[in-house]
Amino acid sequence: MTRNIILLMILLLYLFGTSMQNNGLIFTDYKGIDAKITRLKKLKKDLNEQNNKLIIRQLIDKRLDRVVDLFNHNLALTKDDLKLDPNNTDFRSRLSKILAELKIENKGIKQESAIKKASITYIPYELKIKCTFGEFAELINALEKNERIIIVNKFKFSGNVKKITKFKKNPEDIMRHDVELDISTVTLSSK
Repeated sequence: MTRNIILLMILLLYLFGTSMQNNGLIFTDYKGIDAKITRLKKLKKDLNEQNNKLIIRQLIDKRLDRVVDLFNHNLALTKDDLKLDPNNTDFRSRLSKILAELKIENKGIKQESAIKKASITYIPYELKIKCTFGEFAELINALEKNERIIIVNKFKFSGNVKKITKFKKNPEDIMRHDVELDISTVTLSSK
């Protein structure tokens, strides 16, 4: 008799479980959960990709602004543009200002005649300055940050033995060197 009661209980539990499952009270659809988890992972990956694309677009946008500025400051739209005029003193005055700010002794800035190659015009300058190595590095850094495109063609440090005899008079002077610096501004022509 106990065996019949046990079988009856098992049958009732089975019927109760199937009715609960059919009514949706017991959730056994593991495939649905797996599909939702997979979809969430895919959406998260897509979101990360879109965020990366947005960041890249913002960086490109900022850099393009710099490129536009670079063209605005170095592109001559007409033949009469002041950027193409070797007698224009704008760059020389800016260069003198940079030298003064860096406390570099300016012994002279000589502007040479323009050199035109295809649609590019180079205006060379010969600078004679007196500075330390550190000040020279700051000058090159300032020229690099300038709004004009500047090419450093060559530079020459003059260090001579005669300075050692002058060392007794002014010990700081031994660190300052005569420097000849040849640079050129670059101007792009649209025509």
